[in-house]
Amino acid sequence: MSAVATLSSTQTPPLITFTNFNPIKLTRDNYPLWLPQIVPHLRGGNLIGYVDGTTPPPPSTVSSIINGVTITSPNPAFLHWTMQDQIILGAINSTLIEKMLTHVTRCITSRSVWITLETLFTSQSRARTMQVHYQLATLKKGSSSVADYFQRFQSLTDSLATVGQPVNEFEMVAFLLAGLGPDYDPFVTSVTTRVEPLSVEEIYGHLLSHELRLEHHHSSIDLSITGAHYAARGGNSFRPHRSGYNSILGAPPSGRGPSRPYSNRQSRGRGRNTHFFPGRGSSPRPVCQVCNRVGHIALDCSNRYNESFSRDSLQPPQAYL
Repeated sequence: MSAVATLSSTQTPPLITFTNFNPIKLTRDNYPLWLPQIVPHLRGGNLIGYVDGTTPPPPSTVSSIINGVTITSPNPAFLHWTMQDQIILGAINSTLIEKMLTHVTRCITSRSVWITLETLFTSQSRARTMQVHYQLATLKKGSSSVADYFQRFQSLTDSLATVGQPVNEFEMVAFLLAGLGPDYDPFVTSVTTRVEPLSVEEIYGHLLSHELRLEHHHSSIDLSITGAHYAARGGNSFRPHRSGYNSILGAPPSGRGPSRPYSNRQSRGRGRNTHFFPGRGSSPRPVCQVCNRVGHIALDCSNRYNESFSRDSLQPPQAYL
């Protein structure tokens, strides 16, 4: 803020105006950041009393007695105070976004605007402070990296500092160590048993080094396990069973047709149906459709024209599976 003094009269002090005044706009979420920008401007121009009530307005009129007659006239000090107060009011309103400006449309003095904004954001700041304290107490590293964990931790502590509730160094170290996982128990023990305490920045550097050692240790274990499995297999990768047929279902190997107990094949020369029995050799053996015996077909069966022959007298055919 550049203060420009303008003499209104020889009896009143100069008016302080605001030039090059471009703070961030006040929203519903940045009051702790907006406030430290406005207060220094007001204190620098000795105008803080207008908003905190220590510089109340003077009487609007003054009385004087002339020849025994009381004459009332406007007070020049009140006029000067009103002009200066309106300059401050305009400067504050210029830092509000449109939605925030609706809360102060009925405020006609800088102090009334100041009280309205303070009341509006005090309750929100208290609730926000409690919420951030809870998030900080329950913060856990989990599977995230040390850098991401520390960034979330620092964001929460910075939020408390902006609302006027900073966390001291001892509490910050306690919260930071409490959120680490069991892999960092040796590190936590070494820090808590030190005679000379470490700062948060020093602990963060040691955490990064400890994380690198953990990653190196886990990678060495993975390589040793992989080598052990490779040696157990004789240096060869796993190969599926490549026998002629499945030991359970009798299925032929891949590329030899579907997995069936037997397959019907038609003879090219005589159009005869035969059955193929897996596991009994490479050549198919015919099965008679009349007597159900193996070794011949129906055309060659001696019981083909035997009227007294009946298949029911034979034992039921056995499964070929």
